[in-house]
Amino acid sequence: STAVDPSEYLDLVALGTIADVVSLKDENRVLVKLGLERLQQSSSLGLRTLLSLVGLSGKEITEGQVGFILAPRLNACGRLSLARKAVKLLLSTDARESFQLAKNLDRENVDRRRTQERMCKEAEELLPEEKGPVIVLSKSGWHAGVIGLVASYIREKYFRPTVIFS
Repeated sequence: STAVDPSEYLDLVALGTIADVVSLKDENRVLVKLGLERLQQSSSLGLRTLLSLVGLSGKEITEGQVGFILAPRLNACGRLSLARKAVKLLLSTDARESFQLAKNLDRENVDRRRTQERMCKEAEELLPEEKGPVIVLSKSGWHAGVIGLVASYIREKYFRPTVIFS
């Protein structure tokens, strides 16, 4: 039997913890700190390829860079199409495949951002002049994978609980 060293996966622990916006208290803070230190030496070729693609290769990686640069790219495919694309990148052992997958995730993130910006604009156009204690908006055709991001945007901008339907 081959023993598995759990510390080998701290990079993925940090990535997932930050991407899921888990509270960075107690052991989570320690795991993320140790994981961030391991990102550049990740056993995941795909993750190292993504770091290179976004200009973070060889640099010290911060929580903010994971949360605002890496995680959105990994999450975009789950929002717009298939989450398994990100899993495929993280598991890839082929350099050419990793590069192509990372580029595709980067493109999907651009598409996600455009969709989100369009939906935020449309949501604001639907807002009534007099806002009640709760904002509820609906529009046919809004992308289900982006609705939560739009609701968060509206909530933060107008300081009201927000519900959005498609």
